[in-house]
Amino acid sequence: MAKPAPADHVPAAISAILLVLIWLFAFSAANLFNIFKSYSSIWFLPSGVILSVVLVAPGWLKLTPLLANLLLFFAPVRALFGVEIDNDLDPVIHGLRLFCVYGGAALLLRGPLRMRLPLRGLTDVEKLIGVALVAALVAMASGLGLHMLSGNLSWVEATDIAPDWWLGDALGAVLVPPLLIPLLTFWFAGRQAGGWRWPRPRVLLAQVVVVIAAAGLGVYGSREGLMFWYFLIPPPILFALYGGYVSAATAVALTALVAPLVLAILGVQPLSNLAPLLLTVACSALLIGAAIGERESNQKRLRALVASRTRALEEAHDLQRHLVRSLGHDLRQPVEAINLALEALVRRPNADNGQFLSRAQALGVEASSLVSSILDYSRLEVGAIKPLLKSFPLAQLMLRAEMLYRPIAESRGVELTLSYQDQEVFSDENLLFQVLSNHLDNAIRLSEPGDRVTVEAIAADGGLTLQVRDEIAGLPVTPTMSGLGLRIVERITTLLAAEPIYQKNCRGIHLKHPRKE
Repeated sequence: MAKPAPADHVPAAISAILLVLIWLFAFSAANLFNIFKSYSSIWFLPSGVILSVVLVAPGWLKLTPLLANLLLFFAPVRALFGVEIDNDLDPVIHGLRLFCVYGGAALLLRGPLRMRLPLRGLTDVEKLIGVALVAALVAMASGLGLHMLSGNLSWVEATDIAPDWWLGDALGAVLVPPLLIPLLTFWFAGRQAGGWRWPRPRVLLAQVVVVIAAAGLGVYGSREGLMFWYFLIPPPILFALYGGYVSAATAVALTALVAPLVLAILGVQPLSNLAPLLLTVACSALLIGAAIGERESNQKRLRALVASRTRALEEAHDLQRHLVRSLGHDLRQPVEAINLALEALVRRPNADNGQFLSRAQALGVEASSLVSSILDYSRLEVGAIKPLLKSFPLAQLMLRAEMLYRPIAESRGVELTLSYQDQEVFSDENLLFQVLSNHLDNAIRLSEPGDRVTVEAIAADGGLTLQVRDEIAGLPVTPTMSGLGLRIVERITTLLAAEPIYQKNCRGIHLKHPRKE
């Protein structure tokens, strides 16, 4: 087995470096200007990064968050990202712990729970939030357990900080994946997955302005001893209601990031921990946005289904009207010919009328055949009919046309001639006769007394052309048909893999392979 070329490893190496940097910046951001101090957990952002990377990254790249965590074992890396750790082994121990917890949560979501990416549907968002909250609880319990075993914390101290640790981890696990998953999907797949569309810049700007205004009210309330931080609740909910899941995801992230940033800039301490408030807002807004998006998607599918069924009903109604017209038109020719044969019988009561009776019988059979053909073409309209290909003599087709249309042509004073050399034809005789019948009927019906109508069968270049020539003055090149009409003729032409012929005073069909291979 050939070894992969060195160039094949370059994209994977670039992706690995990118994912490691994302995790390290997320870890170090927890202490950036102390703006996330109110969330009480340095794992606030890394928890969501681990969950997102393991959900999206292919193959061994899922291990990059663990690799990034292990890099903190080296002092130069910690110094570069401004991370302070008392024990060099902490990154190793806690890195393995958190990767097992959140990586395991991601595998649970993608495996047994079958969560789809990117997150859009209500069911998938419910799965993410539920698993993220439980994973944060497991991470909190395991972290405090390790600290108590190492003697860093007493039981009382652990129980005292447990809620804050859980809230911080849970907030990051809920906030980060809705936005990081689409970005990683775009990076690895090179496309916007699942129809994900970021909000327009003006919507993002409006979200920033509204969140800053709400945070400003919270700051003012803190200075006045009032709980105005509840003004942070309406903006994400409203953006979820009117913008769907994507708008909710950006509004929630902006609220969680802007609120502590405003606190840090203004040097104000809130009256209470913001994490419970923001976690509640995040879960509510994401669920509402997902429900709104799913409802709009279902409405869109329903509208498309209604439009499709409406078109089908319109086509069925059009087919019904078309078949009624076809019955009247296509039965007229054999009935008219039968009437002419019977009229000849009446005029010659004592003569040998066997030939007239035979013709009338044959025309009756032809009329029955036309009714069957029309019913077949109702199936052809909906694509349920297939050509019955078999060999038959060309003379048989031409004699059918002559027997049906010669009496009608003679009654109208039109001269009907047929020009052909008999040969075996491999096609559907009834479908060919229907095309020939439509062209021949129109030619005789529109001709003046004394005009000539000629039916020709021309074999050339391995093909066979069946055409009807007339002498009708001013007949447009664009076909005009009644009866089964142009639409049915064109469908038959398509079914037979043939070519239609529309020329001045000439209509017909060209068979490319009229003989069986």
